[in-house]
Amino acid sequence: MSPACRIADARITQGQEPVAAAQRGVYAAWSRSPQVANLFRYIGTASRSPHPLELAGFDLQFTSLASERLLNELDALVARLGITSDVTTPGSAARAVALNLLGRKYGTDGLPAPDAAARKEFDDGLEVLRGRLASATNAGNEGETSFWRQELTSVRASAEMTWWIREHGLSERNWAIPNMRDRQSADNLLWLADHQYRGRKIIVWGATMHVLRHASDIEATINPKEPRQAYTGLVSMGEHVWRRLGPEVFTIGFTCYEGKNGIGDPKQNDGSFLSEIQKDQDPSIEFEELMNAAHFDYALVDFRSPGVHGEWLRGPIVSRPLANQGMRAVWPNVLDAMFFIRVMEPNLAMPPR
Repeated sequence: MSPACRIADARITQGQEPVAAAQRGVYAAWSRSPQVANLFRYIGTASRSPHPLELAGFDLQFTSLASERLLNELDALVARLGITSDVTTPGSAARAVALNLLGRKYGTDGLPAPDAAARKEFDDGLEVLRGRLASATNAGNEGETSFWRQELTSVRASAEMTWWIREHGLSERNWAIPNMRDRQSADNLLWLADHQYRGRKIIVWGATMHVLRHASDIEATINPKEPRQAYTGLVSMGEHVWRRLGPEVFTIGFTCYEGKNGIGDPKQNDGSFLSEIQKDQDPSIEFEELMNAAHFDYALVDFRSPGVHGEWLRGPIVSRPLANQGMRAVWPNVLDAMFFIRVMEPNLAMPPR
């Protein structure tokens, strides 16, 4: 969930310049990218139309604005409702953990993860507050209290992931961290579908790895000399959502033939975050090679309804929608369509320092 996205959406709706508003709720890699700016301007224009677009978040990770504002908003809500909670009580152990968590102080070189007693106080505080919000719910505040109950569930999952990273580090080669993140992201997205946007179309923006399904069907290593981590054990957000919604979901992956990926401006000779995309990664005919040979600069290939001459798409094909690395899969089992870009250009947002 993302209170920051709600704040950004409210500012856009109120007429604030959309790009500046988005920068208050969306990660800088995207909100400060000149290539994405027109999308936010379009959201701003559409917000005043008969069919407005709204900005909402489902990721359990916090932006800087969420860290600054989440507890303040929560404090104000419980005060209005006349309820109390250890999480919103200054000086309590649960409050101290919440401040450190939202302040992102449990980094890999930061504070140690809380001990078992502190974690229990924090968990109990969240659960008690969720129950009191439920008891205080009425017809006039149901949308707000429901949002915050889900947000507290997401905060708990974020704490679990943050402390796991603090104790185990990022180098362990398994899918524990992505699975934690994607499980809660899916729960948040399904809450949005069931409550805030019930009966409406939702456009989900995320990395292909998060939105695909049946990840274990992907053969990650196609060259024994370049072994890659198998996707066995990865349960993506898209998998969780597909299990609930099935073909109501239409998932599009993105791929390209050549170019550069990463963040930075090649004209400034800043290659720290840039890498060349390898055109030919397997002796077989790759999906991207076929699209290039057909002289497409851009193409959307429908895997779900491929047409009379599209049966070849239902066989194993090497393609690279995941980190531009060639992998073999029956892609219609993983995605519903592929968007092809012949030449990929890097994100021109300022690289992280």
